[in-house]
Amino acid sequence: MKIFTPNSSIEHAERNSLLQKSLRESVQYFSIESEYPIVLSKDGSRFSYCFRHENVLVAHANLWPRVVTCSVTKQRWNIGLIGNVATDERFRGQGIMSNVLEHLKSVATDTNLSILILWSDLLEFYQKQGFRSFGEERRYIYTEDSLSKRQVDSPIKDVFYNKHEISNISDVTLDTFMDLRPKTTLTIDRTTREFASLLRIPNLNVFSSTDSNGRLYAFAIIGKGADMESVVHEWGADSPSDILNLLSFILSDSDREAAMLLAPKELPKDLHKELNSFISGKEQHPMALAWTHPALPKNECRHLEKLFIWGLDSI
Repeated sequence: MKIFTPNSSIEHAERNSLLQKSLRESVQYFSIESEYPIVLSKDGSRFSYCFRHENVLVAHANLWPRVVTCSVTKQRWNIGLIGNVATDERFRGQGIMSNVLEHLKSVATDTNLSILILWSDLLEFYQKQGFRSFGEERRYIYTEDSLSKRQVDSPIKDVFYNKHEISNISDVTLDTFMDLRPKTTLTIDRTTREFASLLRIPNLNVFSSTDSNGRLYAFAIIGKGADMESVVHEWGADSPSDILNLLSFILSDSDREAAMLLAPKELPKDLHKELNSFISGKEQHPMALAWTHPALPKNECRHLEKLFIWGLDSI
């Protein structure tokens, strides 16, 4: 079996066509490669693994090497994110994707990636490939009605709610966003440049709250391409009330019936309590599926269970 990375414009077009047909049932006004501006860009060809059969490109998977840092010990791990897994429907059931995943495990071994992580509802298939449910993600669901139950004595003064033009967001603002996110023990390192690239994803909106001095103290990023357009993938605030105020503004500013806030299990008790007080619903899910390298010590496996991956980093 020959697996290759696309290098020519023709190969990129073939890959994108396969992904569009396999992963997007409905027609969108944007292309699938625009939804993944790093791993499906021409500069990101090295993250794509393609399989050709009889001169037809029939399977693809991304493998994006990332670095995880522990905020306590500063220990670092190299991991890999797998996404855009697709097989031409004419060639499914022939073990092709199983072979592609075995190849990615070999790449992980050769490049010292401790763990491979992916997102999928096909649990049985991936369990057979050695993947298991991993971590925990909380999903808080809000509506205008549920948020209206909060007691607000008077209109909040000197608050400015902003819906940003993506191209006008400065590096300083992006760094502030990352500083405002709830602190977790383990998360993926992300550069400001990568953050700016990810904000180019279609159907993505950025909201923030500032005071009269221009100090930014809450933000929320909602929507991401064709999937989960009412999901807040990333957020942060000085206080629980600040993020709830911003969510209330977002819902009143749009025709969304609800907004789902993705959050790590590892939230401060006061933040969890406040967020939980005004929900219309809540869900708890494994964060992802993971394959762990056999050579990874058990104590490190347990430590990596605390990893939380913010929505813009997932592929």
